Amino acid sequence: DKELVLAAVSANGWSLEFASPLLRADRDIAMAAVQSDAAALEFVSDALRRDQGVVLAAAQRNGWALAFAAPELRADKEIVLAAVASNPLSLQFASEELRQDPAVVLKAVSLKGCALRFAASHLRRDTQVVLSAVRSDASAIQLTGCDLRTRSGLVMQALRANADVRKFLPLKRWVGRRRNGVR
Repeated sequence: DKELVLAAVSANGWSLEFASPLLRADRDIAMAAVQSDAAALEFVSDALRRDQGVVLAAAQRNGWALAFAAPELRADKEIVLAAVASNPLSLQFASEELRQDPAVVLKAVSLKGCALRFAASHLRRDTQVVLSAVRSDASAIQLTGCDLRTRSGLVMQALRANADVRKFLPLKRWVGRRRNGVR
């Protein structure tokens, strides 16, 4: 009974798990379920996991839902930006192409610096991206993917952006280099 399932998923999106395949494929029911709990996207039909409206609604509510989206929608910039806005760590579920997109990565790391771990390697070495990440989370300096001993300029900028970065630097290396006059 559609009305019964609609009422159930509106109250608890996870109840979609117990609906028939036919009702899991109903767009109205799917929308109600993901608006109640974005993770209910796991239980909608494969066809609705490819529906931009359903996936966008889920991603806006909780970016973690991106894990259940069809691969082609994990490559949709609008959906991925909505997902990282609500949960920056959802960057890990974005397509490889979007994990290489500076705008997408900057959005994620500016909200949660440790999202840097899911960025493409060249962006983990990008000064603007790293500085944005360490502003929100000093420990992100450890995720840069570059040899900090050879990037003293980046480290100094990171320290100016967030003094707590010093807690995550290999001090012996930095103290020794500074003592020997290397800056």
